[in-house]
Amino acid sequence: MKTIHPLKLEALLEASQPVEILDIRPRAEFEKVHIEGAHSTPSAEISAEKLVCTRELLQTEPIYLVSESGALAQLQACDLERQGLDNVVIVSGGMRRWQSDGLPVVRRRPVADWLAERRERICAAWQANDTARTAVTCGT
Repeated sequence: MKTIHPLKLEALLEASQPVEILDIRPRAEFEKVHIEGAHSTPSAEISAEKLVCTRELLQTEPIYLVSESGALAQLQACDLERQGLDNVVIVSGGMRRWQSDGLPVVRRRPVADWLAERRERICAAWQANDTARTAVTCGT
């Protein structure tokens, strides 16, 4: 089974090499943080047939699997190899190692955080204009 260290994969990305990364974590986790350019396909939705049909690169090019710690990617890679795919490469250590190595990620702010921040800014603006109204509306 082939693996790649996150630093080597990042070097390929930096060199603008054609790379196909499949993030097999649950979509909610992918939406919070993921490697730029990665595609989300949760583990339960993966099959060799589906991968062959949806590949962006040539079938002979490697497809890099990333999970949270690398363990699920390893299991998934074994299954895909049994189904005939021999170009699956596991990102060792998964997203944990990718992030602990300080490599770039795409982060999405949860809507609840954005709404809370927006409410704080609105309340601060109202406080500057009308202290009495702010006390009632913002609960201060």
